[in-house]
Amino acid sequence: MRFIGSKERLVSSIGRILRSRFGEGSLVGDLFCGTAMVSAFLKQMGYRVIANDNLFFCTVMARAMLLISEEPEFSGLGNLTNAQTKLVFSVYDDVLDYLNKLPPIKGFIYNNYSREGTKGQQNERNYFTGENAGRIDAIRSQIEEWYKVNAITYDEKCLLLTDLLDATVSVSNTAGTYGFFLKHLEPRALKGITLKRSRIVPGRTDHLIFNRDANELAQEITVDVAYLDPPYNWRQYAAYYHVLETIAKYDSPQVSGKSGLRPWGEQRSRYSYRKDACNALAEIINTINARAILLSYNADGLVTHEEIMDILSSVGEPEVETVVLPRYISSFGGSDNHTVKERLYYVSFEN
Repeated sequence: MRFIGSKERLVSSIGRILRSRFGEGSLVGDLFCGTAMVSAFLKQMGYRVIANDNLFFCTVMARAMLLISEEPEFSGLGNLTNAQTKLVFSVYDDVLDYLNKLPPIKGFIYNNYSREGTKGQQNERNYFTGENAGRIDAIRSQIEEWYKVNAITYDEKCLLLTDLLDATVSVSNTAGTYGFFLKHLEPRALKGITLKRSRIVPGRTDHLIFNRDANELAQEITVDVAYLDPPYNWRQYAAYYHVLETIAKYDSPQVSGKSGLRPWGEQRSRYSYRKDACNALAEIINTINARAILLSYNADGLVTHEEIMDILSSVGEPEVETVVLPRYISSFGGSDNHTVKERLYYVSFEN
């Protein structure tokens, strides 16, 4: 999953800092969990996790990774037999194989995000080939139908949706996000979409997942340590990942504009505005009921290092670790600086 600000390359540093201070079973609040890479790593380390994000598709992925620790049984599908193929579902691979063989249908994704489906309209969109868009619709519709008749549990639904989201990303005709599509189809977009099994993350399953505004949730929970990874630049995640949000919800929203944006105003983040980001960060740090805070923030972020230190110093004595990582350079170029600095701030309220 290509995701802005992903902390996949920081998990070992995050884990080391937490392990030196908190033992297994401690409760960690991952309040901006994104695609749940950090939450899944914490689960493997033996921590209990409260994972939260204001994007629904992120909480779907978090649920699949945190609440499933063993091979899913899909027992509700065991008695369903497809009239044409006589396929009896029994294991995860059977389910994926069936979904991968579904013929495409002209559903919401096809009609709004493929060139074939939008041909002749004011806004022709080229996020997917017509074939892949139609297959996304077919797979998504089948998952929903199974869930509505109680043939799969909600956790199993989230696992299959995670597989679909991952597969969707691999054939999307974009530069990495869904702010806009590419004019010409890239080679990856021409490949047929194929669902693959998710890695089942071992560990405890007594975790909680929320789809809330982080600053509001922070007022209602108590954790041992709050891990904060707020947006650090002007990009609004709800707008940049709107297609994935629509696939996860499959709610047929009224889309608009050249990129086919769904309504996303209620998911607008204060952290993506220079005038609001500092106040939002100070608010959550002063609100959360925790023994400690671990904050990750990009050195190029809207809130300066000095401002962060001032905020954290008001509640404790912050420690800072800087990690230098290779910068992602897209095929369209970008910064001449090929490295990026991520800072990890730790402050205890118990000093």
